[in-house]
Amino acid sequence: MFNAEKNICDVGILGCGWLGIPLAKQLVNEGFQVRGSCRKPEHLARIETTEARAFQVNCTERSCGACSDFFQGLEVLIICLPPGLRQDPSRRFDRVMEHVINALIDANIKKVIFISSISVYGWQAGTITEENKLMPTTESGKQLAICEQMLLGNQQFESVIIRFGGLFGADRNPIHQLVKKPFIPNPNDVINFVHQTDSVKIIEACVTHFKGGEIYNGVSPYHPTRKDFYKHWANIHGLKCPPFKEINSGIRKISSAKIQEKLGVEFTVENLLT
Repeated sequence: MFNAEKNICDVGILGCGWLGIPLAKQLVNEGFQVRGSCRKPEHLARIETTEARAFQVNCTERSCGACSDFFQGLEVLIICLPPGLRQDPSRRFDRVMEHVINALIDANIKKVIFISSISVYGWQAGTITEENKLMPTTESGKQLAICEQMLLGNQQFESVIIRFGGLFGADRNPIHQLVKKPFIPNPNDVINFVHQTDSVKIIEACVTHFKGGEIYNGVSPYHPTRKDFYKHWANIHGLKCPPFKEINSGIRKISSAKIQEKLGVEFTVENLLT
């Protein structure tokens, strides 16, 4: 996909966490010059294990701190920061993004990839594509929608938006939280998740074939029902699955056809039941 000898590219990953660390490792392996950031100094060593250059950058509602060394000279910036509203419901992620935008403009970065979420669609029945209206219902989804527009509407750089489904991996499975609930809603709806491996592949494709103004859904193309999915993983982990309860009628299926057709992405883990 990428010829490192012909096109070395300086890429920065703002936020090297659960997704950013394997992404940094993959980009380094493909020949990119990679910088990764984290908020806490004790996490710098984890970034360094990927052979990316590690920087401490703490972007808040007030500032991005002393971060010019991280941003300066980057050709592509991947913004991989979680909104963080679960830990702090009062957080204004849109204000954090204002400071990130100021920093990347100061550094004259011209290509930005923003990791967003399908939560910006809210709950809409049917097959959802990138052309659907944004109807977020959660505060996190509302702030992500604002951030998307802030980036896409800025004329000083080009942006690509990736709307990922629920992130899934060997060490990240929602069944561990759901078994603590009294019930699981909407058993006949389908899951809209994506494996960590394919999330990395999608971001890499967007870096390699960067085209500003594009929006892509990043969701596994196979959509089992919530009932089948959660019963399966509860059984695999020896957990007791809570009862299911119908709340919303209808099925919401997020389509990832665009990124498969436009960028030729082939999912490694199409079926998350395997």
